[in-house]
Amino acid sequence: MENGDAMNLAIASFASVRRLGGVDDSSIWMSLSECPQLLLVGDLHYEEQAVMLFEVDILPIAGCGGQPFLCVDFGEGFDEAHRIPLDATSLSASMFSAAVVFSSRPMRIRIDPCAETGEFLCSEVRVSTTSRELLREAGEEPLHAQRSAVAVKGLAASPPPRPRGALRDRGRIGAILHLFYEDQWLEMSEYLARIPGLARLYVSIQKTASRDLEGQIAAQFPQAVVRRLPNRGRDVLPFLHWLELAAQEDIELVCKIHTKRSPHLPLGDACRRDMLDKLLGSESIIRDIISSFRVDPSLGIIGPGGHLVPSSFFWERNAVRVEALCLRMGFDVKGASFEFVAGAMFWARVEALLPLCRLHMGDDEFEEESGLVDGTTAHALERCFPVAALISGYRVAESANGAGTTMRDFAP
Repeated sequence: MENGDAMNLAIASFASVRRLGGVDDSSIWMSLSECPQLLLVGDLHYEEQAVMLFEVDILPIAGCGGQPFLCVDFGEGFDEAHRIPLDATSLSASMFSAAVVFSSRPMRIRIDPCAETGEFLCSEVRVSTTSRELLREAGEEPLHAQRSAVAVKGLAASPPPRPRGALRDRGRIGAILHLFYEDQWLEMSEYLARIPGLARLYVSIQKTASRDLEGQIAAQFPQAVVRRLPNRGRDVLPFLHWLELAAQEDIELVCKIHTKRSPHLPLGDACRRDMLDKLLGSESIIRDIISSFRVDPSLGIIGPGGHLVPSSFFWERNAVRVEALCLRMGFDVKGASFEFVAGAMFWARVEALLPLCRLHMGDDEFEEESGLVDGTTAHALERCFPVAALISGYRVAESANGAGTTMRDFAP
C-alpha cells in the first residue's frame, strides 16, 4: 500500500522501562515491571479528521508478552480506558500498526509495548496519512481517538492528573551547562562536582572558545559531552538540543545552569551565585532536592528559592511569542496564570519538559545576539518551561531559601 510521506517520531522512556542500548537501528529496552510505557517524542503533523497510520516494530527478546497499544493524551492526561490496539494488519509491513482518526490534536502519545516484564527491541514509530479508500480495500476500518466531553483550555482550568511515575532509586542524574563565559568554568565546575553520582554532563561552549577548554572539561568530568554552538538563543537553544539527547540517554533528572552574568544588573554576579547556591550549594542541598523528586511524583521543576515569579512579570513584552510557542506544543495559554523561574536555572524531570521537543526550533528562529534584556525568543521560552511541565502533568516548586533572598534583591 502507498501512503503519504512518513515521518519518524523518536521514543523516550516514560514509566517502568529502561533503555539498555542499541542494535543496528533499534533500541533495546527492559521492562522494570508489568505494563512498561514509552513516550513518543516529536512533532506529529496533525490533520483534522485525517486517517493517521502508525507503524511500529516491537520484537520481544525475553518475555515482554501481551498486545501493544497506543494511548493518547488530549490535555486531560492519558485515558487508560481508551487505548488503541496495535495489531498485525495488511496496512503495513511492520509487525504492528493502527489507523487512527483523532477528534483533535493530541498533546502526547504513548506506546504500551507489552503487558509483562522482559526485554524487547523498539526504535522509532513511523507516522503517515492514508486514505479511507485504501483502508476499505484492505478490509480495515479506522479507529477513533476521542477527547473527553469536558474541554481543557489554559492552565487555569482543572489541574492535570498526578503522574504515576516516581524517580527511580538509582535514576540517572544529568546536568546541562551553557558555558558562554569561559572564565567561569572553575566556578561552575566546583558546583557541578558536588552532584553525587552525576551520570552525564552536557556542556555547550562558544565556537570561539579556547582550544584547550574541551580538554579541561573532559579531564574533570570524563562523562561530559561538549559541543561548540553559535551564539544564538543564549542558554535556551542549547538546552533544547541537550534535552532530546538526555531523554534518549535515559536521564531522569537534570540540573540546568549557565554562566549568567546579567551586566545590566549592578549585582549580576551575586544574583548568579544566589541561584547556584540554592541549587548546588552543597551535597546536602542537592540530596534534599533529589529526594524531593523521589518522594513527590508531582514535582516537575524545582527552581532556586525566591526566583519564581508570576507569568504577569513583563508579560506584555513576551505574550505574543509565548502564546505562539505554547500553541505549537498543543496548548492554549491565553488567560492562564503560572510561575516561571526568572534566570532559567533549575532542577527538572526530563519527562516533564518533553513537550518542548515538539517545537523543533532551529537557530534561525532566534535573533542575532544584541544584548536585549527581555522580549526575545529566549525570554519567551524561559516562560514555556513551566507550561511544558504542566502539560505533562507536573507542578513547579522552589528550593529551600535559608538566606531569604529573592530575585528582587538583585534588581537595580
